[in-house]
Amino acid sequence: MACRTLSGIAKDNCVSNKGGLKTTVWATNRSNLVIGKEKDNNQEETGYATLTWATDKSAADMVSYSFRKQSSGLTSEGTFDDANGVNFFTNNLALVFARQNVQKRLAIQALALQEDLAVIVEDANGEIHFLGMDDSVTTTAAGANTGTAASDANNYTITLTDISNELPYLVKPETLATLLNTGSGNGE
Repeated sequence: MACRTLSGIAKDNCVSNKGGLKTTVWATNRSNLVIGKEKDNNQEETGYATLTWATDKSAADMVSYSFRKQSSGLTSEGTFDDANGVNFFTNNLALVFARQNVQKRLAIQALALQEDLAVIVEDANGEIHFLGMDDSVTTTAAGANTGTAASDANNYTITLTDISNELPYLVKPETLATLLNTGSGNGE
């Protein structure tokens, strides 16, 4: 069957894609980020988030983690209730940290207590998503698993949840690189 495209949906809708995550970057001091929505020359939103630091060189507030293929993922689910005038998205980031050890246990413990968190997620297709546009990301579940058989997983799991007004905004790669390297995420 030939691939069909709908008006307003990019033609890359027919290109192969894969699920999963490559990397997450945690901004452990969300209030130190200036978060905005990129606009084009006509002042229309482009769908990209703009991120800059409120103070110079806050990149020290960022921690990056990579994950094994097919182990972690991001899901977004909309809630719409016309009668109550409610609409929002719940974005759940389920992360699996392979092999238990003290460093990971302490990092997950600290993350679970974090109250001012934003997360940048690179998916397996190279798209970069931003969680924390409207409010801080929170930990909603965590666990540890030693496995039983030698082939079983030995890991930690954690679920981070972002409640937002819209699906997660995307971040341009150059914005993320600048944010990490120079302490400013405006791509300049």
